[in-house]
Amino acid sequence: MKTIPAQRSAAFTLIEMIGVLAVMSILAAVIAPNILRSIDRATTVAEVQALDRISAQTKSYLHDYGTVPPVATWNTNIATYSDLSATDVLTNKRNINRVYLLDPASNPTPRVLILSCLKAGLTLPTTATATQFSQIWSTQDGSIPPGWSANWAPWADYLVIERLNLNSEYRTIILQNNSNQTGSPSAPAGVSVSFRVNAVKSVTPIQSGTIAVGSAGRVILSGLVPNERVSLYTDATYTNLNYVYVVGADSRNLDFDGSHWK
Repeated sequence: MKTIPAQRSAAFTLIEMIGVLAVMSILAAVIAPNILRSIDRATTVAEVQALDRISAQTKSYLHDYGTVPPVATWNTNIATYSDLSATDVLTNKRNINRVYLLDPASNPTPRVLILSCLKAGLTLPTTATATQFSQIWSTQDGSIPPGWSANWAPWADYLVIERLNLNSEYRTIILQNNSNQTGSPSAPAGVSVSFRVNAVKSVTPIQSGTIAVGSAGRVILSGLVPNERVSLYTDATYTNLNYVYVVGADSRNLDFDGSHWK
């Protein structure tokens, strides 16, 4: 009688399973870091785009109010121009707070920084001196600003810096009191005139002052934005309103000739 051999089991042997697991471990060791790096790169690109939108919304706020949002309420102010909530403006996709810094070197500020960290456990500065602000501003992408914690050293790619330069948004108005010039209409010698500047969406003056005649009869108003109003008076007590100038697209000079601003 012919003997029928026993069928071989379809299951893996222990040695085969060990071999499969070894191959899978090698593949995981090679592929997993690449996947994680790809996720980090995608998160960084998304954060750069998010900060770019916040930057544009900051400019919109400036155009409407004549100033950038204050540090204390910046995310709430920006949220009114965004489809994001105030919480989502303040925090990035990894639930880490962004930091909003104003250049302390001048007022109004011509520069704004928005910082975002995409690595948990690292700390961003919430304030900066004029020197520290400039150091951060000048830091190249992929680098860490001078003086930051050594903990940041291996994580430079996890820092996103948005730089908002507002110099092109501001206008300068020069007010000149020429009331004692030869040929000007009759006016008391040394007459003082006055001015007030209102923010775009506010009737409360944000700047005010008087301009005496002569060598001191010149005032430079800088940091104005289009649509702000400069109210000009023919006296030093804000009684005789003579002219209201609405700031336009260009800087310009306004002169008082002894009776009128023009």
